[in-house]
Amino acid sequence: MSTPQSSTHVKSYVGGPTTPWEARAKQFEQRYGIKISITGGFSNVLDKQIDQQLKENKLAVDTAVFQTLDDFVRWKAEGQLLPFKPDGFDAIDASFKDSEGAFFGVMVIAMPYQYNTQLVKSEDVPKSAPNDYRGFLTNAKQIDDLRKRFEGYTGPVVNTGGVR
Repeated sequence: MSTPQSSTHVKSYVGGPTTPWEARAKQFEQRYGIKISITGGFSNVLDKQIDQQLKENKLAVDTAVFQTLDDFVRWKAEGQLLPFKPDGFDAIDASFKDSEGAFFGVMVIAMPYQYNTQLVKSEDVPKSAPNDYRGFLTNAKQIDDLRKRFEGYTGPVVNTGGVR
C-alpha cells in the first residue's frame, strides 16, 4: 500500500478472520524478525477504513488481502499503490495480477451455483454471475421463501465472489 511504517513491524488487513493468516505471520516473524499484526474483518468495511486513512494522509496499514481485487484496481488508478513483484511473480497467471506489480491475487476460490432442486426451480437460478445473479439476490419474494424453508438461517441466499 505504501512505504512500511516500520522496518520491524508490518500491519496487514485481511478480509475475513485472522486465523488462516496467523501461522504464516508467526513463521515470517521467526524467520525475519519482523512482526506482522493482522486485523481481520469485512473487506467492505476495511476498504473504507483504508480510503479514510488515505484521505487523511494517515495510512495505518502496510498490506491488505481482500476477497476481490476491485479496491486494488481503484487504488492503483488513484496512484496509491507501490509496485512489488515477489519471487515467482512471473508464474502468476496474468488474469490474477497487475502487470506492473501493483497487486496480485493470493488465492482463487471457485464459487459454483448450488441450490436445492426440490426448493428452487431451475429457471429461477442465475445462468451467469455477471448478468443474472443480482436480480436473483434482490428478488425479495424468492429470498423470503428460501429463508422460510430454512428457519433460523440469516446468512446470504446466494454467495458469489471471485477476482476480476
